[in-house]
Amino acid sequence: MGIKMLEVAKVKTAKGFKSHSLDDILAAIKKSGQSVNFSEELVMMGHQSKNYAASAGKSAMVAEWDRVFIKCTATAGTGETGTSVIEISGSDGMTPTQASGATATYARKYAATGLFGISTGDKDVDFEESKK
Repeated sequence: MGIKMLEVAKVKTAKGFKSHSLDDILAAIKKSGQSVNFSEELVMMGHQSKNYAASAGKSAMVAEWDRVFIKCTATAGTGETGTSVIEISGSDGMTPTQASGATATYARKYAATGLFGISTGDKDVDFEESKK
């Protein structure tokens, strides 16, 4: 048996975009009798190694990353998966920890949205373009 596509009743609008909260998505999954688990990993891009002076006249190589992403995989009880990859970028006043947490939540939301076919009701611009 495959995944049942879901509808989430609550839609919020922020900055002109419609979306669902992760809590509402998880409630809809639970209500449908389905389950989901999440796993995350960090993905780093733009590797640069730099020499830094260390003690006792020795230098040390330190890796720096230009961009860091959170890759989230949502796995349904059926074993099917959905994945999203979101760059960590905080808003004004966010600590790095807060930015990472917010990004992980966002990545979970979109991995589950794709896995369960959840729509906000917005027009799918890519789909409309493909019909022309």
